Amino acid sequence: MTDNGLAALYRRYNACCNAHSVRAFPDYTWELRRLVVDAPWIAAHLTDTGTHRAEFHGVQATGRSVAIPEFAFYRVDAGRIAEVWGSAFDVHLLEQLG
Repeated sequence: MTDNGLAALYRRYNACCNAHSVRAFPDYTWELRRLVVDAPWIAAHLTDTGTHRAEFHGVQATGRSVAIPEFAFYRVDAGRIAEVWGSAFDVHLLEQLG
């Protein structure tokens, strides 16, 4: 798969992630900031945002808005994401919930 094909694959993946609701954060969005492709690798820098509306990891809804930096690396094999490594975004999210 070419670098352009991998970039297109990732953008479709990101759109799918943003198309569904996350119950505790119904407006949760992964905003792509930077995308670097070096086949078969994809590196993404994102900003995750959302509003805490329901229980999450034992924390009752706070109504707080969160913004979390996220970095993820993907390896693509045969047109599919085969491996993912990323930052521990949930730790940053829980810190912002108090």
